[in-house]
Order: sequence, then structure tokens, then C-alpha cells
Amino acid sequence: MDAECSGQPPTSTTDKKLEEARAIILIDRIVTIEEIVLQLGISQGMAYSLVRDILGFHKVAARWVPSI
Repeated sequence: MDAECSGQPPTSTTDKKLEEARAIILIDRIVTIEEIVLQLGISQGMAYSLVRDILGFHKVAARWVPSI
């Protein structure tokens, strides 16, 4: 049996953070990862992963667009 882990659970990929990131992008399609980092209070790597891998956006001509 595994012992319980101590520490805080990850908060970067909560549903609330996902919806906040999606709203930020949909309001301003030319928002940068750095601006998302500052608004959500998460790391740059996590913000990039959240936007690209989880939400499925990618940059086209300096705008975030949904992946096809």
C-alpha cells in the first residue's frame, strides 16, 4: 500500500484555470504566453502546455487558433 503524498495538489490544470485560459484567448487572440502566465499565476511551461496540449490552440500569424 502506498502512503499518502504530502504537499499541495497541482492547481494549474483545474477546470477553473482551463476556462480562464480559454476566456483570455477568446477575448484577445494575440495574447502572449507571458500574459497568460501573469494573469493565471502559473509557470510558463504549464501555460504553454495548457494552451497547446490541453486546449488545442496554436499560433497562426500571431493569433491563437483552434487546432483542426
